[in-house]
Amino acid sequence: MSYSPHMRVRLPRLPAWALVPLGLGFAAGCGNDEKTTTIRFSPDLVAATVADSIAAGSGLDVKVHWVSTLTCQSFEGFTVNAPSDSVIEVVAVAVETRDPKVPCTSREAILEGSLHIGDPPQKPFRIDVYGARQRFSLDVQGAAAGAAIERHRISVENSVDGSAEVGTVAKIIDLATLDTLATLVTDANGVAEDALACAGAAHPYKLFVTGAVGRQAELVFQSDPAHCGVPERTAIRL
Repeated sequence: MSYSPHMRVRLPRLPAWALVPLGLGFAAGCGNDEKTTTIRFSPDLVAATVADSIAAGSGLDVKVHWVSTLTCQSFEGFTVNAPSDSVIEVVAVAVETRDPKVPCTSREAILEGSLHIGDPPQKPFRIDVYGARQRFSLDVQGAAAGAAIERHRISVENSVDGSAEVGTVAKIIDLATLDTLATLVTDANGVAEDALACAGAAHPYKLFVTGAVGRQAELVFQSDPAHCGVPERTAIRL
């Protein structure tokens, strides 16, 4: 399998949580009083999104939404491990750059990150997506028959105890027009889905998610939009 755009590596078979070195610092500068320090870490993930089926010969995009708490944090990529021909493990990696000339300031933002797998298995397989304290397991059907629809399926769980979030409302909003394309409400299993007519070209969108007790998350798919014929499933921890 091939991976892009970041960290194209094959790792030894290790537990996925052990793949990201936390707190590694690197210093650069002209003097001791003017150093830039870089720390790589696994961020908290709010959601992971993949296609639940892909046509033969198609690549697979793995999308995540992660919590950034400082303006000097950015998404770097993933480490990747394939322990078998039916399981792919990916661990999100963010980077925090401390530059004395550009002080970090606090923020609370949910940002995008993605990985493209160029040649995924041509059969059913599983993607395990790891964050700092999260694991999302998503099933994908490789070499599936295509369909000219845009389908969204969400599953929502409580971030505290892992229980299904019943009655969560997710609005699919087109970022170009700000029109609400669909409104999904999760069932007793914390799952909801809807199929839309293809809008033609790929289009950026957002999922505005509101839990039954008022917790909210805004997941913006600007860099990694929806595509006709690619049914997406998004696992969310709220």
